[in-house]
Order: sequence, then C-alpha cells, then structure tokens
Amino acid sequence: MLRWMAILLLAAAAQSQASDDDTSPDQALTPCSAAWVALVEARLGTGDGRGHGLDLGSGEWRSVVEFRLGIRDDPAAP
Repeated sequence: MLRWMAILLLAAAAQSQASDDDTSPDQALTPCSAAWVALVEARLGTGDGRGHGLDLGSGEWRSVVEFRLGIRDDPAAP
C-alpha cells in the first residue's frame, strides 16, 4: 500500500510541476510514462554522481526509487 501511496504522491508532484509550468491538464504526466519516469529521476536521482546510472524504469531503478522513498523491504508495502 505504501508503494501505491508513493506513486500517487509522485504523480501529484508531477501534476503540480505541470501546473507550475503553465502546462494544460491534457499534457499532465501519466504515471509510469517515460516523462513521469524522467521527472522521478530528476527529483530523486538514482545515479552515483559520476555519470553512472541505471536504466530508467528498469526493475533495478524502481528498487532504488523505493529505497530513496523509504518503502523498500517494508513489510506493510505490497
């Protein structure tokens, strides 16, 4: 459940970002789309700071995002 809450929070943040940029509602980011993944990466950053990063949207990338959000290995998360 926490995973979905985190996804919804990121989607809300993406929507807020879209609103801040005077983007129309039709151009709002769809969760798990390439643009959404790019926004999550920009906000959380999964690279090592030396130009080495993960394949955006991959399982490994999602695991790092879950870790950064503090929900990985949480028994309450699905």
